[in-house]
Parts: sequence; C-alpha cells; structure tokens
Amino acid sequence: MKNEKLYDAISDIREEFIEEADNYKFKKNIVPRLIKWGSMAACFCLVVFGASLVMSGAFARKGAMDSYNGMGVPTPTPGGPVKTVLAYNGALFNVSNDLTYLNAAGIPNVMTSEDCGRSMGNLIKTENGYEETVLDTDIELYQYAPALSNRAVYVIRDGEEYMAGLYSNGLTVGDYNDHSPLSNLYRVYGVKSEEYITSVAEVNSAEEGTVLTEVVNQEALVSFYHATMTMESPSFGREDFKKLVTDEMSEEEYQAFLESERVIGITTAEGLKFYLKWYPEDGWFYAGGSKAYYPITEEMQTWLDNYIP
Repeated sequence: MKNEKLYDAISDIREEFIEEADNYKFKKNIVPRLIKWGSMAACFCLVVFGASLVMSGAFARKGAMDSYNGMGVPTPTPGGPVKTVLAYNGALFNVSNDLTYLNAAGIPNVMTSEDCGRSMGNLIKTENGYEETVLDTDIELYQYAPALSNRAVYVIRDGEEYMAGLYSNGLTVGDYNDHSPLSNLYRVYGVKSEEYITSVAEVNSAEEGTVLTEVVNQEALVSFYHATMTMESPSFGREDFKKLVTDEMSEEEYQAFLESERVIGITTAEGLKFYLKWYPEDGWFYAGGSKAYYPITEEMQTWLDNYIP
C-alpha cells in the first residue's frame, strides 16, 4: 500500500475542539436548508427539521459509542458500563461509573465526592445525554480532582450518584470524517511535552488490557514522543481511509488487515491512558480519540523495531 497517494485527503483541523471554551453551548440541532418551491416549502422544511433532530441525537450517540473510544476501552453494547454521554466544550464524553470500565481508563475507583475538583457548573439531562445549563439543577459537573490540569475526565454528580465523564472524541454533530492531528490528542490528555509520558506499552485488549511489553525508560519515551510528532501529516478520517485504502483490498486482504491489529497504550504523568491501534503489516496507527489514521514514519518504525518485539 502506498501512503504517498493519500496526501490529497488531508482536511483542515478545527482548533475549537481542544481549546478552552467556558461559554460554549453545544449545538444539537441541524438547521435545514430553505426550499424555494412556494407551497411545498413549509411542509418540506418541517419534515427535514424533524429528521435533522433525530439524526443529531443518533450521531452524538454514534460518536460516543464508537467501537474503540479515545480512552482505549472497547465500548459495550447499550445497557452496559456506558450509561449515556456528556456534551461539553464541543466534545463528547462517555458517562460511566462501572469499575471495570474506569479501571481500563486508568481510574482506580468508583467516583465519589472526593474525586470532585472545581465545580464547572450545572447540567441538565436530555434524551441525548447531559448538557450544560444556566439553570440551578441537582446535576453538577466537576473537574476530576486527581487530574485538575486535564480535560479528559470530569466528575458528574446526578443527585447522590457520582459518575465519570471520560473523553470519547473531539466530534460534535457534523462531518463524521472529521479528525485531528496526534498533537491535539496529546493536548486533550495533558501531554504538553515528552516528560508528560510515563509509559508506552503494548497491551492485549482481548484480555482486559494485559501488558505484553512496557517501556518506561525516559530516553526511550522521549524518542517515542518525537517519533509520534513525525506522523502529524498526513492524517486521515475513517471515511477517507476506507475509500483510499481498505476499499482497494480484497476480502482476504481486509481480514488480514483487521487480524494484524495490535494495541499501544500510552500512560500520562497524571495516570490517564489512551490507546493507538497499530496495523504493523500495512504501516498505520489509528487513534480513536482523534478519529484519525496516521501512516507510520521511518522514525516511528525504527522506534517500534527497537522497543516493541
């Protein structure tokens, strides 16, 4: 597979997904196009508007219930550990208090009042999940106290119940092919420079994240950080990747591609984790948190050869 032919698929990165936006109001309605045909206009617009609301909610749930979210946890079927989603600051967060799910995300205990840092305001619960509100409700959003500098985890108090809001992806309702560079994902998880990475490991996702090989040597971690930065461009959303790569594969090649998947886990200085899917035979990384595929560069391949057998 030739990576060079994929450069034309690069799209612009929207910075607002990772910048502070305290006054952001999540937009869940899609405004329908105006129809110019006289007497049919009102009826047609009403139908389109109703459909847009349904699709808006469906898309939000689709983004947050993705098969492998930004925290690296295989997302369960409805009724499992993920209860609903939080729409906040232009991003989606999976809401859960299931201990197995939290442990896989690097959080050691079920949420309690002791996990609450600074209050971020009140929430309301809608059919699409939790959303910000100026109303005085009995649902409150807090920073996660053990990781106050990080926006990948929040605490939600809904009455007497405390839950975690775990960063799922940087997408709001919009183009499902949106994606971000790896540096944006680093920023979301509080990785400001190489010293903010404490471990890189290959894990067996089929066995609850069992560590196969772990790298903690500081020199190697610095090298890993800089190697990932060489993969910044090009990066591709899943639709572009499918169209330009996997659609060209035969069924046998595609199955081999899926079966070659390995998982690289990255642990931050604040104990949070996120994961990259690694396809060694074809030379790609995929990050669920940024919704992007990255072609593995020569520098990164050298690092993998040296540290991950």
